[in-house]
Amino acid sequence: MDVKIEHLLKERNIHIEYADVDFQAQLFDTPKGHVIIVNKNIVDDFLDWVTTHEIGHDKFDQLTTGSYRNNDAVHSKMEYNANKYMVSEMFDKYLSTECVDIEDINPVEFLEQRGLDLKLEPILRNIILKRVKKQSITTGES
Repeated sequence: MDVKIEHLLKERNIHIEYADVDFQAQLFDTPKGHVIIVNKNIVDDFLDWVTTHEIGHDKFDQLTTGSYRNNDAVHSKMEYNANKYMVSEMFDKYLSTECVDIEDINPVEFLEQRGLDLKLEPILRNIILKRVKKQSITTGES
């Protein structure tokens, strides 16, 4: 697991446990604190993604009023926020390790190369657009 993710888990006092479950990963509030239960058969390539997604739930779910399980609108908003956090964190990691011009990144190719759901494309496209805009403001380009 990525060192930054391990740091975030420790910082947020979230523990990971592996189990034979029918989902990839899910955050639970238990008497011993927050625990992310991860499918014991998860492919290593996806461990960082699903863990970061669940950290996103820990960071943002409390900001949304309503029930994740009983309200579709609340459920959608919480999933969107967790996905946005995950994509943003993983995209930042990519930018910090690759020498690439942000304007040359194709969101669909980025997601496909990582085996991620193309439903995340609008989130990634928005992140890229915001970063390009911020970059152009910082450098004084128009």
